[in-house]
Amino acid sequence: MIGGKTTKVAKWEPRVLVDHDSTGRTISHVATVAPKGSNVQFITTIRNPYKRIVSHNIHYHRRDHKTWFKYNALQDDLLAFIDRDHTRQFYPETFRTYNGFVISDILRIENLKDDLSSCDHKYSWGLDGIDALCELKANTGKYSAIHLDRSTREAIKDKYMLDFVEGGYE
Repeated sequence: MIGGKTTKVAKWEPRVLVDHDSTGRTISHVATVAPKGSNVQFITTIRNPYKRIVSHNIHYHRRDHKTWFKYNALQDDLLAFIDRDHTRQFYPETFRTYNGFVISDILRIENLKDDLSSCDHKYSWGLDGIDALCELKANTGKYSAIHLDRSTREAIKDKYMLDFVEGGYE
């Protein structure tokens, strides 16, 4: 997804983006519309898992439940949130892998401009306005003062180990 626009592909068009889907479903979809032998790259974004979970949880509460969690219950709330069905579908091992398939490139949200520029150069896309493409609405530290206890950090690290490894997060 770039610029807030999502494209689902009905026919094969080079340089089309398919957003917010698992690797397995995306591969299956592309296989039905891409000519055999097409050079297709699968690129995804990742974010520091600690920041991602806190932000995702806060967004979930505000959007879906119109409530705000109580800070004294934050750790329990985060542990429950990490293990709910909707969150589990986005664990990297589930979302980004499929029958041994490997994502071509990973763009780190915290380094999006440089990572996207590298892909632009690598694949000769000729993207214009990378700065504008990299304007995100993701929280960039708004909740950085939230302290995660050891058990919550361990639970996040366990579920998002692939992001920690591939993104170089600690």
